[in-house]
Amino acid sequence: MSILLVLQPVTTYSIINNQSNTTNSFNSPEISVHGIQASSTDYLNYSDNDIGFRLKYPSDWNIVTNNTQFSTVVGFKSPNDDAGLDVRVFPKNGYKSIKDYGDKTFKGSDDTTKLLQYYRNSTTLLSDRPAIKVIYLTTYNPSSLEKAFGYKSSTSKAMMVATLVPEKKSIYSLVYFAMLDNFYDFIPQAEQMVKSFEIYNKGSLIQEQN
Repeated sequence: MSILLVLQPVTTYSIINNQSNTTNSFNSPEISVHGIQASSTDYLNYSDNDIGFRLKYPSDWNIVTNNTQFSTVVGFKSPNDDAGLDVRVFPKNGYKSIKDYGDKTFKGSDDTTKLLQYYRNSTTLLSDRPAIKVIYLTTYNPSSLEKAFGYKSSTSKAMMVATLVPEKKSIYSLVYFAMLDNFYDFIPQAEQMVKSFEIYNKGSLIQEQN
């Protein structure tokens, strides 16, 4: 069953190329993948030159590029599909800082989410930029139709690390998620992915469509 994470604005946007001012699509990003060795675990390098980021991911995880929910650019799934990490990029809209985004988005609960931990200090960084780190629970409640087909409510645990990139007018975030029983099984891999994440200047601005 897919894990739904809803703690992020869903915004319609286009990618505006900085140099040519042409509109490109996430469906055909300029991507390179090659092998590396990190610590005692085999990792691969994933680079997206259209959006302007790179990171390392476990070599036995699968790349998912056909999911654009919640502004997802690319996802990575564990071998048994019991955990994953999404890279999400979306317009900063009216948020003045990453603190502003974090306070307005996470400091509160609703029927489907529960905030567990919230970090924002001098050591909370993403690609050497000020960031927030949030750990929370999210509950999936099936519709009446889904219940008729046997779907049941489930709770998953997630960790988001996000930073605001003013020069791209965007927020870049990494969201790691797993079912409660598996959350800590893949934390080392998720933390390595976050640590390796790098935003570089080449890439596009994310702008809302009028």
